[in-house]
Amino acid sequence: MSDKKTQQIAFVAEGMIPESPPPAREAGAYKWVRENLFSSIPNSILTLAALALIYSLLSNVLPWLLNGVWTTSSLAECREVLEGKAGACFSVLTERWHQLLYGFKYPTDQYWRPNLALLLLMIALAPVLFFDLPRKLLGFTAVYPFLAFWLIWGGSILVPIVALLGFVAAAVVFQKYGKGSFAAGFFGAIATALVIWNLGGLLIPDAASDTAMLSSVPSRDLGGFMLNMMLGVTCVSLSVPLGIALALGRQSSMPFIKWICVIFIEFVRGVPLITLLFVASVMLSYFFPPDATVDFVSACGYHDHPVFGGLYR
Repeated sequence: MSDKKTQQIAFVAEGMIPESPPPAREAGAYKWVRENLFSSIPNSILTLAALALIYSLLSNVLPWLLNGVWTTSSLAECREVLEGKAGACFSVLTERWHQLLYGFKYPTDQYWRPNLALLLLMIALAPVLFFDLPRKLLGFTAVYPFLAFWLIWGGSILVPIVALLGFVAAAVVFQKYGKGSFAAGFFGAIATALVIWNLGGLLIPDAASDTAMLSSVPSRDLGGFMLNMMLGVTCVSLSVPLGIALALGRQSSMPFIKWICVIFIEFVRGVPLITLLFVASVMLSYFFPPDATVDFVSACGYHDHPVFGGLYR
C-alpha cells in the first residue's frame, strides 16, 4: 500500500528554496521615500514645497558663503574684490578672532591660561560623562573649579586654596553632625566655611604684589566665547544639584526649609529671566555704597571681601 502512495508523488523537495529578494518598491531608499515623503497627496505637496524652499535657500546662501573674502583689510577693499558678486566679508573674523574668543581686554600674552583651563575642563568632564573611567578621577573634577578660577582670574594661589578648604571643612562638619540633626549639620557647615574664608582671607596678599604667581585679570576684562563658555559650564554644573536640593527641600517636613524652597522656586519660575538679569545688572548697584561694585561673574560682592576681594584690590 505504501509503495502505491510513493509512486503517486511526482516530486519530493530535498531542501528549502532560497528566499527571493523583495520587490524594488518594498526595500531600500525607494521604500523610505514612498512611505515617508510621498505616502499621500498632502504629504507629496508638502514634500515638494519643502524641496523648493530648501533649493531657494541654498541657491542664495551657498554663493554668499563660497564667494566669501577672508584676507582684505577693510570693507571697501572687500567690495572691490567681490566686484558686485554675492559674497560675505569674513575678513573681520580673521582680523579679530582673538576678540571673539577672549574679549577686548584680556591680555594677549595670557591667552594660554583660558586655553589650559579649557583643556583641563575636558579632563574634568571625562569621569562624569564616562562611568567606565576610574572613580578616583572625580577628585580632579572636584578641584577643577578652583584651579580654573585661578588660571583665568590669576592673582594669589591662596584664593582658590582658602575657598577649597572652606568647602572641605563644611563637608566634614555636615558629614559629622548632619546624621543626628540636619539643621545642625547644615548651619554648622555654613558657619565653618564662613570662618575659614574670613580667617584665610586675612592671609591673602594683594593681587598686584610680587607674590602673585599669575597676573590678576579683573572680571570686566573677560569676554567673548571664553565668558560664554564659563557661564554656560557654571550654570549647568550648579543648576542640576541646586534643582535637586530645592526639589527635596520642597518635600521636607521642616516648615522653615520647605517654605524657603517654595518661595525661591515660585519666584524664579514666575519671574521672566530678562527681569532677573535687569535687576542683577542695574538695580543691585543702588543697594551698595558708592565706592563698592558688584562682580557679576564671580559673584564676589564687595571688592574688599576678605577672601575673593584680594583679586581686585
